[in-house]
Amino acid sequence: MKINDFLFYTLEGDTASPPTTYLGEISGIDPATGALSFREIDTGQEFDLQLPADISGPWDAQSQNADYVIQTHDVYTAAGTDPVPQGAAVVTFPDGNRFICQIEAVSPTADVVFYQQPYHRLSFDGDQITQSDWDTYPVGGQITSIEAYVLDTGPEPPAAASFSDGWWSLAQQVPAFPGRIGGAITPFAVVVHTTDMTPESWDALIQSWTTQLGPGDGAHFLIGRDAAAGLIQLAPITNNANHAGGSGHGNFVAGAQQWHPNSVSVGIEIHCAGAVRQVNGGWHLVEGGVAQGNPIPDDDVIPDPQRPGRGWHKVTDYQYEQLGALLDGLETVLDALPDGCVAQSIEQPPAYGIFATGRRVGHVSLDAANRGDPWPPTCDWIRAQG
Repeated sequence: MKINDFLFYTLEGDTASPPTTYLGEISGIDPATGALSFREIDTGQEFDLQLPADISGPWDAQSQNADYVIQTHDVYTAAGTDPVPQGAAVVTFPDGNRFICQIEAVSPTADVVFYQQPYHRLSFDGDQITQSDWDTYPVGGQITSIEAYVLDTGPEPPAAASFSDGWWSLAQQVPAFPGRIGGAITPFAVVVHTTDMTPESWDALIQSWTTQLGPGDGAHFLIGRDAAAGLIQLAPITNNANHAGGSGHGNFVAGAQQWHPNSVSVGIEIHCAGAVRQVNGGWHLVEGGVAQGNPIPDDDVIPDPQRPGRGWHKVTDYQYEQLGALLDGLETVLDALPDGCVAQSIEQPPAYGIFATGRRVGHVSLDAANRGDPWPPTCDWIRAQG
């Protein structure tokens, strides 16, 4: 459904049999909020409405300070194909006017009847009008185009989210440089990280992890800050993605048993600046005492209530949605967590980095001396998921 699509609709309370069908043209739509407006073709009357969650049901609309219930609504949208007999099409004239019609024949001429009153009939040979009962567009005139339109049945239902051969169906597959991917693993845990990089570094990060060997670091997943960046999978969860480990790094433990994190866990990186500070009135990631990148807007920062001038770059709603779906999906494929298994850091983690089990933990839970990610707000969110 988009601007300039055509709408055939009936109104609740119409006692005619069958109810009168009206024709409108969509003049505005906001996919984010569901706000929609359309113009009734014959009268020019404007209607505004908020699309309900179930768009197949009635729509409540307002026009000229009156309320209407649109009982039925069929939206026709461009098909991107040539017109076919008995199909719908939109004819555009040189004056810019567009009218929807039914195609009666396509050979040797295109014969059409327009849906709006008084149902004019025209024939075209190419872009020439060869027959017409419409004084505005007489024989000998031209059309700009004729394009097939089809009933818009709405968006395709989303594919069922699932793992296949270690790959998540909702992620874009962007394999990491081979040297960043290790051998086969059978994971039973998840480690959530934040990249702790400036927001504008997203493209450079992907470029680095997919084209360079680097120091061996990587991840299974990268979650961008919005849908445009998306969710990227760099390695199947059945392989070591080298996301946690190194000198002084902790392990997963259960009694006397212990496991290197890379051998038993899936690594998920959320792209954000992590811990930030106020520098010269703006929020920044600070490295080596130097403010990095562009200032981060105040609305994108959660201030630390214990330390003025410090805070955390917000993880976006989109990122939490993707992380939540991914964590739920992983529950269907991860091995059982060994009894009593927890994340163990050589240094005692801060309270926010302590989790009751090792199923889902933060990087700080395994390497408290060197890492603070994914920071208090996101660790609290992970705990709240159960």
